Amino acid sequence: MKKRLLSLTKTIAFLFLGITIFFIHAQGSPAHAQHKNDEFRLTILSSTLVPQKGMILQITGTNKKYESDENGVIAFSYRINQEKPQPASLFFPDEPDKAAYSFHMTDSINGQTLYLDSPKEIAAYKQNSVTQRIEGIVQTQEGEPLPGAIVAIQGTNRKTISDEIGLFAIDADFNHPIVIRAEGMKNRSMTIYPFLHHPKEAYPVYMAPKDTTQIYTTAEQIPQFPGGMKSFLDYQREHLIYPSEAKAAGIEGVVVVRFIVEKDGSITDPTVIRGLEATIDSAALSVIKAMPQWIPAVDRGDTVRYRYSVPIQFKLKETERPEKTSERITQNAPMSQKK
Repeated sequence: MKKRLLSLTKTIAFLFLGITIFFIHAQGSPAHAQHKNDEFRLTILSSTLVPQKGMILQITGTNKKYESDENGVIAFSYRINQEKPQPASLFFPDEPDKAAYSFHMTDSINGQTLYLDSPKEIAAYKQNSVTQRIEGIVQTQEGEPLPGAIVAIQGTNRKTISDEIGLFAIDADFNHPIVIRAEGMKNRSMTIYPFLHHPKEAYPVYMAPKDTTQIYTTAEQIPQFPGGMKSFLDYQREHLIYPSEAKAAGIEGVVVVRFIVEKDGSITDPTVIRGLEATIDSAALSVIKAMPQWIPAVDRGDTVRYRYSVPIQFKLKETERPEKTSERITQNAPMSQKK
């Protein structure tokens, strides 16, 4: 009797151990780790907090579509692939072929409220000049706060400054860009939409440091010779030295010189980009190198380096013109005509 009881006890113990091992293996199996069944719930509202009814959710790789109810809610079951989440997109009912918002199916999306405006709503906002209160936080790319950054709604008189931790709030609209300027950083221009997609928290605005070596070819205020172009022409007439060889040969025309006006107004890297003849080209470079400092270019309130080109005219007076002979060298004359 005792032997039978001992044998039965051992059998039960082994059976219990086998069941335990099975469950441990099942819980730790790759299939269980990679996939997880979840009840999903998304709420879609407009930026004015109106529910977006009839929004269509499409998960890539599936043929299922889910639609939001009158409260803007989409509720559905979905098995998440933890290692490789599937992409998904939301569509407005009147634009079923144009994704309004895309994301990946992860745990983080569950329970979220998304703020999306349809093209018709945006057109109405623009027409009626609707403004929205937005909040942001200005930071470096490393996440350091940028206090004192100027945040302005371009084309309006709305402007504010970020506080000691980079926070700001301002009334923005759909018609004008939001321009952020911070010392030592490149200016940044943004639309209202990123802020509207994250209305419950200050949207992070990351600023990139200025490239001090960048050379501009367009700017709000281009560089100027002191006194303007008339003074520049007077400067040319006074300082330009016409090479005697070129005079004797009767060479006339225009040399175009390109150079960089630095931030301090000094001139660097003068280069002939359209020349006439070696001695004339050298004379044009000499008069450019001897110029006084210019008034530098300004773009969005910052002094910038600017690439500029000017024409230098070489024109003989009537009394300086040589007699017209077959020996005279003329600009761009074919070689067959020169003897």
